[in-house]
Amino acid sequence: MGRSVLLCGVVFSIALSLAVAAAVLYRPPNVVGVSGTSPWLEPDFLCSLGSGGLALLLAWLAGRHLVRPRLFGRLVLHALVWFGLTVGLFLLWGRYVFLLTLVIAPSHAFAALRLVLLWQAWRADAAWRAG
Repeated sequence: MGRSVLLCGVVFSIALSLAVAAAVLYRPPNVVGVSGTSPWLEPDFLCSLGSGGLALLLAWLAGRHLVRPRLFGRLVLHALVWFGLTVGLFLLWGRYVFLLTLVIAPSHAFAALRLVLLWQAWRADAAWRAG
């Protein structure tokens, strides 16, 4: 499980780096003229898409090692934490990448929640093995 935590940490770092790259590469739309390239091939959009995809991959990788919660209250708590993280990330990233935040914020919030849950499970497993 320790390797999974390390792998997920690396994937999260890459996803976060791509989100920062999207913020650096972002250019507001030109309302005077039409872009000569496809908006789907713009570097900021591709970085946002890659960042969101890696964050969802991280969530899937971390979720494979988690015990599935069976209590409804725990699911509600996780949903509320995810929603809070999403709103926080919207506030953080919205200024820098505007509409691309719709790709970055929810996926990164989900990945962060899963990463924290995996880290807690790893700590509990390590404590159980030591005790």
